[in-house]
Amino acid sequence: MVSALNLANLAYFTMQTEEKDVYMGNLSQFLQRQNATLQAKEKSDKEKREKAKRDKEEKEKEELERKLKREEKNSIKREKQRIEDQGKIKEGKQRKEEKLNWNGQGKINGGKQQEEKLNWKGQGKISGGKRQKEEKLNWKQERKIKQAKLQKEEEEQIIKGSSSAIPSTNIGFKMLQQMGYNPGLALGKDGQGRLEPIGIDIKRSRTGLGKDDVEKQKKIAMAKEMERNTQENRMTEQNMMYDFRDRRKQLWQSRKIMSTYKKVSATLAQLEGVDLVPDKDDKAKKQEEGVDEAEEDEEDEVTAEELLELLNRLRIEFNYCFYCGCQYESADALISNCPGAEEEDH
Repeated sequence: MVSALNLANLAYFTMQTEEKDVYMGNLSQFLQRQNATLQAKEKSDKEKREKAKRDKEEKEKEELERKLKREEKNSIKREKQRIEDQGKIKEGKQRKEEKLNWNGQGKINGGKQQEEKLNWKGQGKISGGKRQKEEKLNWKQERKIKQAKLQKEEEEQIIKGSSSAIPSTNIGFKMLQQMGYNPGLALGKDGQGRLEPIGIDIKRSRTGLGKDDVEKQKKIAMAKEMERNTQENRMTEQNMMYDFRDRRKQLWQSRKIMSTYKKVSATLAQLEGVDLVPDKDDKAKKQEEGVDEAEEDEEDEVTAEELLELLNRLRIEFNYCFYCGCQYESADALISNCPGAEEEDH
């Protein structure tokens, strides 16, 4: 049997040239349609897969959110339950304590009632005397308050009356006008007298004249003295604080210089090949003598000049910079690469 492909090939070879072109055009169109349908199918399948994936992710996200909400609600419920349980425990303890206190207080109150029955007559006399004293004191206080109110009202009336000018219907004002007085001008023939009337100074105390002014001046002087003393104390405290800070700063700087000096000397000894490991016998001797390391450091104080001298020795003899932490090949390399001999330069 002849296959369909062989038949197509035979048909193709038996065709004329024009028919071959038509046949090839139809075949290419058929193949293009097949490719288009295959691509459309693949695209739709891909979209379906992506949509299914998105739906699955959204469902998982929603499920996770629901789970978190359930856990949050459960945690809130547990917290509320714990608080309620604590409140119930506290209430139970308080009730027990109240019962115990009530039983004990009942016995105490019973004894107190008997004592009150026995002491009723004596306490009645004492309370009667206390009431009389309190009534007397209250009466005196009320009288003082009333007197103070009346004095205040009188002072206000006097000040109010003195502040207002004398009316023209006043007899004294008429007499002044007959003697040549003009309102708004000073007294005297040439107007050299007073323009305003003498002010009123109300005095309620029983001290002599001028005594109140002296007392006021004394109080003002005492207040000024107290203020000056407080300022002096504040200044002394500030100076003491500044001195303390300076001393602490100097001590810190000296300790820093000492520690740096020890490190630099150890580096120098290492470069020179000298062993600086302390001997055990020396340590034992110091412990027997009771020499403290802090006291030894205080005795062996090092200045900044000595430290700089030791640093320069390292630089000159070994081309070594302590703050760079390395030894250079030559002096020129040291000068070109190292910023300076002191720590501030680095």
